[in-house]
Amino acid sequence: MAMRTKRFLVAGAVAALLAVSACSSSSSGSASSTSSTPAGSTAATGSSGSAASADVAAAAANVAKYDTQPTSIGLTTPLTTKPTGKTVDFVECGLDPCQEVGTDFTAAMKLLGVTVKIVPAGLTPESYQAGFAKAVQDKPDAVVSTAISAQTVATQLNQLNAMKIPVLISAISGAPHSALKATPFGDSVSTEIGKVGADWLIQNGGGKNINVLDLTFPVFDFEGPQYAGFSAEFKAHCDSCSIHEIVAQPGDIGQALPTEVVNYLQAHPDVKYVWGSFGGALQGISQALKVAGITGVTLFSQGGTILNLGEVSSGAEAATIVVSFNYLSWVVADETATLLTGGSIANIDDASLPWFYIVSKSNLNFSSKTYPEGPGPVDFKTQFEKLWGVS
Repeated sequence: MAMRTKRFLVAGAVAALLAVSACSSSSSGSASSTSSTPAGSTAATGSSGSAASADVAAAAANVAKYDTQPTSIGLTTPLTTKPTGKTVDFVECGLDPCQEVGTDFTAAMKLLGVTVKIVPAGLTPESYQAGFAKAVQDKPDAVVSTAISAQTVATQLNQLNAMKIPVLISAISGAPHSALKATPFGDSVSTEIGKVGADWLIQNGGGKNINVLDLTFPVFDFEGPQYAGFSAEFKAHCDSCSIHEIVAQPGDIGQALPTEVVNYLQAHPDVKYVWGSFGGALQGISQALKVAGITGVTLFSQGGTILNLGEVSSGAEAATIVVSFNYLSWVVADETATLLTGGSIANIDDASLPWFYIVSKSNLNFSSKTYPEGPGPVDFKTQFEKLWGVS
């Protein structure tokens, strides 16, 4: 079965969104450094050639679902009426992706006659609480946010719930607070991304004896469900494969981490794949490998941004899984409008929505400047406008 074979602690944007949620609810401090048996000595024996072929076919079938830009927004229920005249407070964290979502959400809701007030919420638990407290004071028709942990603002959520004001927070991890009416882009999506990442690696590596170095950041809550999907898929389809790890902190990105990766690969020449658990983790890695003269290593990530897309375009990174913040904003707008008009979103399967797809050099056919995190489904805004009955 696939297994973790090495863990190291190195020195202290789909990921950027989930990261602020994690940081607002997690305690500070460093994980202890641990290590276990080096790669190869306890890995399970490989499967037969025919079994490996079957496993590659199964992995490839899943990858095929995500290897082209989606054409449908995945939502089909039209609004029964428009929420014209309603007001929404958007509690906005201080990261660029949060602000991007806030801008796109505001534009979408304007088409529906809804006034959105942006409530700046900074980057600390205290400032998040202050932002939600301001929303309680404003008494809008709904409150929307992204990436701010429900646990951090539980008091304010209870107050809003008592006031019968619906709350929607996207891109958060863990069990939703009882006061929340919707949590789009949650843990089920992270789990599926992990599975797709593993399947791509299994397909690319031929389904046997694949050794993957996973660059992981425990401070980010999305890592848990993503790794669960990642490891389970290897266990199901590649029992001769192994997962190695470098456990890092955000401050290591582009600093200590590239050197750690070089050192690890030099010590473990059988490791031929590096998986970035989010796109930013690969910053500086390709350059470090080039300087060290390391060849034959494939880089792959999820949550790729403009930097990863540039690496894919040049061939330095094989592929990245892109998540469109623009599409996310319009999904949030649709669910908010549905709640404001008394509709139900209970039947929406979060994991089945076309949040992401795999971009390689062969299908990087969009401008990364226009779509720095990927373009989302084809012409998705027009599809939403048709669903809403607006132009």
